[in-house]
Amino acid sequence: IHEEEAGKRLAAAVVGDGVEVKGYSEGKWSLAATRRGLSRVRADALLRVNALPGITVYTLFDGLPVEPGEAVARCKITPLVIPESTIETIERLAGEAKGLLAVEAFRPLTVGAVARESLDEKQRARFEKSLQAKIAWFGGRLLPVRYAGPRVEDVARELGDLRATGAEVLIVAGASALDPLDPVFGALERVGARMDRHGAPAHPGSLLWIARWDARPLVGMPSCGMFSEATTFDLVLPRLFTGERVGNLEVAALGHGGLLSRDSAY
Repeated sequence: IHEEEAGKRLAAAVVGDGVEVKGYSEGKWSLAATRRGLSRVRADALLRVNALPGITVYTLFDGLPVEPGEAVARCKITPLVIPESTIETIERLAGEAKGLLAVEAFRPLTVGAVARESLDEKQRARFEKSLQAKIAWFGGRLLPVRYAGPRVEDVARELGDLRATGAEVLIVAGASALDPLDPVFGALERVGARMDRHGAPAHPGSLLWIARWDARPLVGMPSCGMFSEATTFDLVLPRLFTGERVGNLEVAALGHGGLLSRDSAY
């Protein structure tokens, strides 16, 4: 079959939930997000499709936040004609995978944050403004930030109050992540939270930690994440807003692409 007809079928086959065929230009089909969310690529299925002669499908990296209308992939047929059986194979593979790419919608979560009371007024204002902007971008709601005293019971009380107020995700900032006696870690033990991962194979933000308190994730924001635009915190937060459980293995996987730059900011 002709490349244009084959390309049209290819494009229709590879799109999944949250992605649409946007248009055709210069021999390529553009595939775009239909909503704000997290790009998801079925990498194994994509590899199998691209291994077929004459097929070209190229995407954004898996796990990148995207806007509605943003291109998440393009595809084309390389030769002028291609066996229809090749397209039928792709339609079967993509159907089994429910599309090669999708965009997971962000959930409107309520977020609570606790920081150390030692922050001065200027630092507090800068931290709150930065965090508010991040949470709002995902469609979430940030509860008033709490500032805890230096004792274990101070931190535990603030965490408990935020949970009681409806926080679905809890963020802790300003802890000394290298000090096992920091009151934050004592507070986690006191409220019954369990540490999933302490430290991340990425920079900046290698001192990020993840804990779980029943069904609620707690994220230990690295100090640089309080004011910097691109840290491990920015890699983890979007995934939490899709409802994904982020634990040890998920943080360990951040090592691939963990050398962050300014361009990594969302």
